[in-house]
Amino acid sequence: MKKFSPSSPRFTLAAATLGAAAALCVQPSDAGAQGKTWGVDVDVRAGWPRGRSAEGELRQAARDRIRKVLDGWTGARRRPGSPRTPQTFPIPRPQPVPSARREPDVVANAPAGADRACLDSLRSAGVPFRPSGALKGVKTPIEITGPIAGVRIIPRAGRPPIMDCELAKALLDGSPVFRHLGVTGLSFSGTYVYRNVAGTSKLSAHANALAIDVHALETTIGKIDVLRDYPRDGGSWGRRGRSAGSVAGCVGRPPSAAGRLLRQLACELAAHRSFNLIIGPDDNAAHRNHLHLEAHPSRPTDLYSSKPSVVHRGHRHSRR
Repeated sequence: MKKFSPSSPRFTLAAATLGAAAALCVQPSDAGAQGKTWGVDVDVRAGWPRGRSAEGELRQAARDRIRKVLDGWTGARRRPGSPRTPQTFPIPRPQPVPSARREPDVVANAPAGADRACLDSLRSAGVPFRPSGALKGVKTPIEITGPIAGVRIIPRAGRPPIMDCELAKALLDGSPVFRHLGVTGLSFSGTYVYRNVAGTSKLSAHANALAIDVHALETTIGKIDVLRDYPRDGGSWGRRGRSAGSVAGCVGRPPSAAGRLLRQLACELAAHRSFNLIIGPDDNAAHRNHLHLEAHPSRPTDLYSSKPSVVHRGHRHSRR
């Protein structure tokens, strides 16, 4: 059965209609008779309290009976004449807002001797990193925990990307080169290994965590592998070093798009002021399968005042 709300217009109209009908139907019985209407026994001869009439009592009895019936339909179950109880809803209690966890200030808490200016530049640029434990030969060791300006640093052998802050800063400074070539990821084999340059008594840049060996690139045209895709024509890089005077002269004419991208990346980074040394397949067999990207061990002022020309810095390097 359809229920009506006691406050709805339909309920009010129905109650008024039934009340009027009851008033018309209910009449006092003849003198000396008992009147029965809607289950209400009325003794007309007994008289009524002063100020009230038999007709008024019958009308009220009819109204109460009608309301009781309608209350049964709506489920209100209210006593006749009792005020309606407004429906209430529980108000949720406000939950305490957990206080935001404050990360330690890696710049302020950097160990003595760390390059705080470098750390601050990474933090200002939004590079995700955390301090690494002390490492022999490394001035400011950090672990990169996310992309550097949109370029992911992807370990090949499960080694975390632990490096000196200067290398991370060089990769950040070189991000426009990566971006315009469509490079989105660098797959690397190693950054920090405390060892000498092969066949020498000189420490490798890896011993200072200033170099990263990149074996493959993730790009907008797909994955590019150095061993598979690097051009073997030598180009200007192999014949005359990087003294060709321009990146275009350095790149030459590789036969494939992947090969051209790899050599152009090597040439542009070699010309970039933030990198100290770039070694690849054009240099020797030890680097046939990767690009050695090496940052400066320090950042002298003149590196920022002028961009150096494209130079080779000696193209027969030992294994770095």
